Amino acid sequence: MRLALAALLIMSTVTPVKADETLWAALKQGGKVVLMRHAQVDRSKGNGTRHTPDDCSKEFNLSPAGRAQAKKVGELFRKHGIAIGDVLASPYCRTMDTAKLAFGKAKASEALRLIEALPPAQAEQITAQAMKLIGEYRGKGNLVLVTHEPNIIALAFETVETGGMFVLIPKGADQFDVLGRLTVHRD
Repeated sequence: MRLALAALLIMSTVTPVKADETLWAALKQGGKVVLMRHAQVDRSKGNGTRHTPDDCSKEFNLSPAGRAQAKKVGELFRKHGIAIGDVLASPYCRTMDTAKLAFGKAKASEALRLIEALPPAQAEQITAQAMKLIGEYRGKGNLVLVTHEPNIIALAFETVETGGMFVLIPKGADQFDVLGRLTVHRD
């Protein structure tokens, strides 16, 4: 089961601040996967499920608060001295922008594409690809995956707020444990 009993025990016996310190310390060791939900979007313009690679105006885009939130994520990683390896993001504008603002780089990955508007078989295939990507990670730095709420629910069986992250421990194949959750509050 992806939710490790140990992680649940840790999270239930320490305060949120100490839990955050434990997660930052784990990330400092490297070799983890950060599963991040894109930052806050402006829902007054565009379409949340439409992907238009050459015209971001047709999609939901980051709000000014979302842009600030993504930058704050990057500041926190730098403040804690966290080594970042690859940064992969769903090809949607809001996820690519979140990754670039936070980490200065992003590579589009179909394994992180929004599954919400896809036929069930295709959504399952994309989720399986993401699970394999997480489980098989073996890097010195931390792999960052920026995606969407439905994808995170399919992978971690719960959600995080915009800009929030799960810290995952790869276990091989398509297996991983959820170590905990980091929340970045919008200013």
